[in-house]
Amino acid sequence: MLNENEGYAGGYQGRIYRTTDGGDNWGAIGSIGSTVSELVFPPTSDTGYATGGLFGNIYKITSSSVSFLVYLVPDALSSFSFPIDGQKGYVCGGSIIMTYANGIWGGAPNSYPSGSYNAVEMVDNMNGWAAGHATIIHTIDGVNWTEQSVPSGIVGELYDLHFLNLNEGWVVGAGQGVGKILHTSNGGQSWVFEAEGLIDDHLLAVNFTSPTNGYAVGLNSMLLKYSEVSGIDENSHSFAFDLFPNPADESVRINCSEFNTESGSIEVLSSEGRTLQKKTVSKGNEAIELDLKELAAGMYICKITIGNKSSTRKLIIE
Repeated sequence: MLNENEGYAGGYQGRIYRTTDGGDNWGAIGSIGSTVSELVFPPTSDTGYATGGLFGNIYKITSSSVSFLVYLVPDALSSFSFPIDGQKGYVCGGSIIMTYANGIWGGAPNSYPSGSYNAVEMVDNMNGWAAGHATIIHTIDGVNWTEQSVPSGIVGELYDLHFLNLNEGWVVGAGQGVGKILHTSNGGQSWVFEAEGLIDDHLLAVNFTSPTNGYAVGLNSMLLKYSEVSGIDENSHSFAFDLFPNPADESVRINCSEFNTESGSIEVLSSEGRTLQKKTVSKGNEAIELDLKELAAGMYICKITIGNKSSTRKLIIE
């Protein structure tokens, strides 16, 4: 959607549709000839781009037409990112990452790890991330990319990622047939499971409007909504910690390096925000085990508070 009234959509069989009344009515304006994998309008631009199919074709979209623009590579393209305006952008798919600048498609970054890439996300013209087969890479100059560490459970495809700023980001995908959501609050220096095993199918796209409000979609019409429980403010992801196992059964082990230097507390909250368990942790205890035998199966929130900082993670009990 370009605004509350005008928007574009595309999908199966390649048709591109436009609405001018907020989605009450849609009219076809053209087709790219194959299933649309990505459709984007750069900020402040009235010209959009679409791609899809087995070859690296890019199509131009205006308010009244769809037209072939350029062929880039003999590989499927799957993601665009225009962080600032229509002057500079990025596209990825298959084994390539390429750029758009000065009216020309096809510039290649100096270096990036070999692999398969499904999504690219730039927060400005210098800083961005790309995700693919069990891989997340990062750039701080828009040219050179380096690989970031991902949890060992990521063995499949990562299909989409979204960053609100230089720190807060989410990635969705699947591994061993189970949908996965990863979250970082430090620009990808560490990625942790935000949710794992909520669905037994692939998650394909993610979008957040704030650190406490987001959505993920997947196969078989799956739509997940994330909203943080009451009593936890939007700055709750101040530091990282790990839960294992998650989903848990009778106990869960919590690792938080912040406890090496400061004391704090761990709480288990209900989905409504009610404190069910609370444990005080003294400085120097990085690993803590919580007894969960008295809690019924379901979804809970694990909250760690250290000084004036707090972080939360979903905890699933089976």
